Amino acid sequence: MKNKLQLQDFTFFINILKDSNKWKIDDLTKKLGKDIETIVYMLNIMSEVYSVNGENFIDFEIDSSENLIFFEYSSTFKELNTITDFELFKIYNLLKSNQNLNIQNINKKDYKNFSKILDMYFDEKSNIEFEDNLSIHLLTDINIEYLKIGYDDPKTYSIKPISISNNQDGNVLEAIDLIDNKVKTFLINRIIEVNELNLISSSNKEKINSIEVKFKYKNENFSNKLDKDNTFFKDGLCIYTFRDFNVALEFFFEHFQKLQIVSPNKLKIEFNKRINNLVDMINL
Repeated sequence: MKNKLQLQDFTFFINILKDSNKWKIDDLTKKLGKDIETIVYMLNIMSEVYSVNGENFIDFEIDSSENLIFFEYSSTFKELNTITDFELFKIYNLLKSNQNLNIQNINKKDYKNFSKILDMYFDEKSNIEFEDNLSIHLLTDINIEYLKIGYDDPKTYSIKPISISNNQDGNVLEAIDLIDNKVKTFLINRIIEVNELNLISSSNKEKINSIEVKFKYKNENFSNKLDKDNTFFKDGLCIYTFRDFNVALEFFFEHFQKLQIVSPNKLKIEFNKRINNLVDMINL
């Protein structure tokens, strides 16, 4: 294993496995961002867990010839609910507020113990040090220089960090954008610099213009990078609405050998222009 595993690695894994009891190994490794050795290690740990009725929490079988992995779950696994750090933080904030909460399913002693544990948890997580010497103190307002996907120049964001978690794209920082007043996620590996809060230097409110793209494809392996609920297939084409022009452009650069843009023409022209520029650079 290249990296230490964290609790959220297992909770994210559990949520992914609930989607299907059969996976192509390549698809699962891409979805989780883990190699197969790490995945098997995690599964071996979970398979040693037993539910209250004596069932295995999870069992699995690998078919190497077909490159498939099959799962069997206990009823406990299917009913298990997991929450993110951000959701837990919202619960914590609610408990720490002075509101009179009508909580009926927990006694006063357990309520106090739970609050105490959350106090310790968020105090421990309050200061995050990253390998590249970036330091982020949760709940302390800061400015970050952030390079968005598909953009060449970083933007400045004034934020209130909330939590650190991970998903299929990697480690992410969840924070409130103090200019837009919205909760946003930032990929840790795209944060270039962390500075003291300065609202004046922060970028203005973002005007995001989504873009619907129709494109041809050789196979559907690319689809695990897209939101399934917003992906449509019709007449041999895939139709997908990207967050903005640059995100769409970056996506097609990543999959340029497998996908072909049909529309809109503006995106198609810009994509071909940049590809031709790269070819010219190689030929120099």
